[in-house]
Amino acid sequence: MNEVTIASPNLFYESLSFLERAYHKEIEYDGNDYEQLYKSLSAKQLFDERKLHRKIKAAKALQKKVCKSVNLTQEEIQLYFSSEGGGTRSIAKALAAAYIDYQCTDLEYMKKQAYALCDTYGYSLFLFAFCKEDMLEQEEIENKDVNFMTFLKQKKDISDSDKWKLAMICQDIKGYLRTLFDLLEPAVHMMEKEIQLYTSLIIDFQAYLQTLVDKEMEAGKEISIQSFCDDAFMDKESIDKKIIISPSIAELNAITWVKNNKIDQDSCIYFIGILMDDSYHRENHVLSREALLQNLKLLSDHSKFEILKLLRHKSMYGQEICEQLNLSKATISHHMAALSSANFITIREEKNRLYYDINETFINDLLQHLSKELL
Repeated sequence: MNEVTIASPNLFYESLSFLERAYHKEIEYDGNDYEQLYKSLSAKQLFDERKLHRKIKAAKALQKKVCKSVNLTQEEIQLYFSSEGGGTRSIAKALAAAYIDYQCTDLEYMKKQAYALCDTYGYSLFLFAFCKEDMLEQEEIENKDVNFMTFLKQKKDISDSDKWKLAMICQDIKGYLRTLFDLLEPAVHMMEKEIQLYTSLIIDFQAYLQTLVDKEMEAGKEISIQSFCDDAFMDKESIDKKIIISPSIAELNAITWVKNNKIDQDSCIYFIGILMDDSYHRENHVLSREALLQNLKLLSDHSKFEILKLLRHKSMYGQEICEQLNLSKATISHHMAALSSANFITIREEKNRLYYDINETFINDLLQHLSKELL
């Protein structure tokens, strides 16, 4: 049986996520404005309007205060928080994922832990965290004597700009991590006070997560994070014994996970946005005109459209789709989350894998609605 802990928000992660969301160039919903997210979700008539407004308002307020508390130069923004060349993770997130123990809430302990990992493993953990999982075998990347320049030359799916960043940061991995801590420290201290204003939101969401966990335990099942994060790339063997779930206001409508084998081999921490309780209740979904346009906009994305074309022939799991479209696991995971959230696909577990199916009923309803609007 898994050991599951429903934790409190990690203020370092929250601050980092707010900054990344504010400065990320390729975020969904037309930029970093939470108001765009509110308009998109409320148009689907999927959420409790008052709850949705309250959560969006909390995220907007906290992001504004985090950004104001952190004095970033344009050069620092470009280095730490941009994601160029189709990258799926910023430099800041990669540094944090590689060296920081997210189970801990004490900033000084985080620093001590991170610097110790830097001394032991050099930049190899950073490479593994920044680069896509399927680029090299883990043991090759984690060999700190790996020829770094040869590694970069072989990677055609990393932009020249990102290669330059990687090369520069790996010359002084501890120095850049120390700078990141210094940048985020004011935000963490500010969040310690401000997060108390949203205690009831967090407590309600923690209770929701606990209910899901308790249901599986009562049914005699092992607790699988798959039941509410739909991570297509975890099989039965890779599910951790210790699962830590942390609510996130910054992520809000997303689920991300961090696992660092060098800190604790048996555990993994998941950050689940506090909108996700609403996201899994679609029974009252009514397709409005604005929702129709949002769905058509989603279909205009070439990769998402190609995924749906693949699924019309048969069910597929994540790795199969990666191989068919020659895209990374992280990219496919991002697309599947968007398609699932919009109801274009359904997800089921079979033989320790998560399979995706095209949602024919929803697509037929969508086409009928489009026909009524245009014909």
